[in-house]
Amino acid sequence: MFIFLSGVITLWVAYSFLIFWIWKGFKSGLALTIVTPAKTQRSVSIIIAARNEASVIEKCITSILKNDFPAHLFEIIIIDDHSTDQTYNLAASFQTTHLKVVSLPDGITGKKAAIQFGVQQAKNEIILCTDADCEVESSWIASHQHMYENENIAFCTGIVLPKYLGTTLSNFQWLDFASTMTITANGIYRKQYYLANGANMSFRKSSFLAIQGFEQNKDRASGDDIFLVQNLAKQHEIGFISSPFSKVTTKSEITWKDFFIQRKRWATKALASPDKNVMKIQEFVFLNALCTLLMFTLMFFQFHLFGAALAILVLGKMITDFAFLHHVSTHFRKPEVMSSFLTSFFMYYIHILYSGWNATFPGRYAWKNRSTK
Repeated sequence: MFIFLSGVITLWVAYSFLIFWIWKGFKSGLALTIVTPAKTQRSVSIIIAARNEASVIEKCITSILKNDFPAHLFEIIIIDDHSTDQTYNLAASFQTTHLKVVSLPDGITGKKAAIQFGVQQAKNEIILCTDADCEVESSWIASHQHMYENENIAFCTGIVLPKYLGTTLSNFQWLDFASTMTITANGIYRKQYYLANGANMSFRKSSFLAIQGFEQNKDRASGDDIFLVQNLAKQHEIGFISSPFSKVTTKSEITWKDFFIQRKRWATKALASPDKNVMKIQEFVFLNALCTLLMFTLMFFQFHLFGAALAILVLGKMITDFAFLHHVSTHFRKPEVMSSFLTSFFMYYIHILYSGWNATFPGRYAWKNRSTK
């Protein structure tokens, strides 16, 4: 019994060490990041892949046009992925010379294909991407182009947080996104592993073309961000932009059903990741949740032993997660989301196990009125 419980305690300590390592790396990276004015202002091409985004596309474009960046130094290219609503017409209605709306050719579908098509249309070396259902901060363009003062950098990503709605689901998503941002930044700052979010990423056109874009992972519907950053990281330096003035706000899923469809889509790229360190972290977190589920099940057969093990795993993780998420929510100036911590804590087990299952056994799902694998 003692040896078994010692093993359980070791598992909790290992998890706590991982979380501490992530937070320390994130904070250390912020302290070392020095933002300096760009010596030269490079022109930027902004690419947005859009499908059936009529309800949000205008807000997205408006937020970009409000950026504090010279209008003659950037172009916006909207790639309409065969929308069945008014996305194309609404985007094309903007009266500005540096906005171009094009339709993806027949026979070509998906976000990766849209971005690849957009890169072909782009006239500038620096490519900046966001999603059609997002809004960007006023220094978004400038922050990204400043990063390319470093000639070794081929790819940059930055903060993406969901819109705060005050609901339990919204709070859960916010905490999940914010913790993912710290995990992403930690890996990039330490040069240990590489993650990114396609709603806030940029890259050099020449570097993108040199690896043939998404050719290596074209069979995966999702992963335009992660596969690209991991492939580029093999030969180039990767940057993370921590400034809140360059953050991107994405929509929150309104229903739990939509949330799990979104996470099923994201899970399909997990096992295909070429970054082994990312895989190790994902596998460890999944196994931790799986062990907790196993202890919960076995508790009904031998309460004293497995009940004690369950208490160690759950209470230990709860203390660790609360401390971590308290720091994260305070750093991102949204402490009110912690009101949903307890519900979010237990929902996270379901989320991790569900994502792990879909990563192992990927299937079809509906996205943007399109069946995708």
